Amino acid sequence: MFRFWATIGPVGAEVVGLQILPSALSITWIFLVLPCTFAEPIGLELRADRGNIYLHAQIFTGVMYIAGAVCLWFLRAWKIREVERQTLEQQQQSSRERGVLDNKEVNNLNRSASRGISVKSTAKSVRGLYAWQRV
Repeated sequence: MFRFWATIGPVGAEVVGLQILPSALSITWIFLVLPCTFAEPIGLELRADRGNIYLHAQIFTGVMYIAGAVCLWFLRAWKIREVERQTLEQQQQSSRERGVLDNKEVNNLNRSASRGISVKSTAKSVRGLYAWQRV
């Protein structure tokens, strides 16, 4: 739990940027009020009368950690895709500045960039789920 409080600032700044970090942290705190308010009653309700009395609460907590890890995994894939997109845009910009691309190729790149979700972009996003890359 303490790791969460120590890392939410830097991770939040990486995800949303420094300009809107205070707003993002405020929204995070608002969304954390409800689960934190009811965490103890849920844990006590999951307690059994005999045997290993906290087994169900421990299982529930473990499942919540796994769900959090899955959410972070998808966040990582999104971040990898964003970094790749920015790199591609920078390469295209530098190519345009050097005059390597003619007008037809530039128009094709602009059209393909503005299409939205395609099978190719979905495949690239899925690749971010298993990519071995530092973000």
